[in-house]
Amino acid sequence: MLQFEGVDSTILCVQLDRNIDDLENSILINVEKLVSVFIHNAELHFVNRDGVICRIDGDHCTRLLRCSPLLLPVLSATVIEQRFMLISPKFLASFAIDFPLDYETYELNAILTNGKIAKFGENRLIVFERKSQICWIWDAAKPSSPSHQLVFDGDENTVDLVCDNDNLYTLTNNGIISTWVLQENGRKYRGNLFNTGLLDCLQLLMAFPKKFVVQTVNAIHFLVFAPDEQATSG
Repeated sequence: MLQFEGVDSTILCVQLDRNIDDLENSILINVEKLVSVFIHNAELHFVNRDGVICRIDGDHCTRLLRCSPLLLPVLSATVIEQRFMLISPKFLASFAIDFPLDYETYELNAILTNGKIAKFGENRLIVFERKSQICWIWDAAKPSSPSHQLVFDGDENTVDLVCDNDNLYTLTNNGIISTWVLQENGRKYRGNLFNTGLLDCLQLLMAFPKKFVVQTVNAIHFLVFAPDEQATSG
């Protein structure tokens, strides 16, 4: 189990072979300005807005690197192909996990305010800027410029997105999940639309293929659907 939320957060870690209600045996770690948490090589990592990347070792943290002040504040981070990937309002940065002095930075063509970075398949990454309703897709081997750009309809208010190896899925505030297919020539098209019937949606997670978790203002919902079916929730 892993739980965290927002800024000035507490990370709660419970080993999977233990009772998740056994808080006495859980690990509580206070993190200021937390922006991202991810797992790499079965180890939990977190990143804060000050550009500090740490690994949780038992009941303490090991600091792996701290970014240049020029990259601050960090908005989001993940790991792709043995490299830490971070975004700030103006830059996309890449650091080798085993040798942080091996790094690259690329200036973005827009100033981000609340960007989210995520892994897409094995060697691509996505940056989603919720305020401007724009999504950029980069090939990790060619990060100097995005291979695709999606501009979402502002009236729909896309709030989150997730990816599998092939497709991109977006969630709107009023519960519409869309499938996006990206082609190698830079074209993209919107595939199936799924009306979950949910309102005030906040976050979209993919548990398994075609199985999603949607967080709304008041609840957590589990959804299952096939490509030609409407979503069913529980």
